[in-house]
Amino acid sequence: MILLNTTFSIDASAAGAFTEYIIGQFIPRASEAGMYNILFTAVRDREAQPPLAPSRTFALQFRAPSQQLYDDFAAHVLPLLIRYMKRKWAGKIAMFDTVLDVVHDSSKSADD
Repeated sequence: MILLNTTFSIDASAAGAFTEYIIGQFIPRASEAGMYNILFTAVRDREAQPPLAPSRTFALQFRAPSQQLYDDFAAHVLPLLIRYMKRKWAGKIAMFDTVLDVVHDSSKSADD
């Protein structure tokens, strides 16, 4: 099983529209492509930061059940989703992703 974690930093002025895109477009497309256990989170603002920080940080995690499914997603679906974000929020977004092999998943039962 493969876990993809993508961290985004986006200008605070675009955070609302970005969140809508991730929830309304990105997540459904990833799910249709076979990704699962999709989790979208926001980094909590530290108390020391001003309440209206210039950017927001989010993380998007999802799993692929196999290397083949991940490779297909990474080759055919993910580039379109990322290209849209980079074009839509040019100069307002930065991102990096990490592909991880799941070694142990405590949420899985012995029967899974």
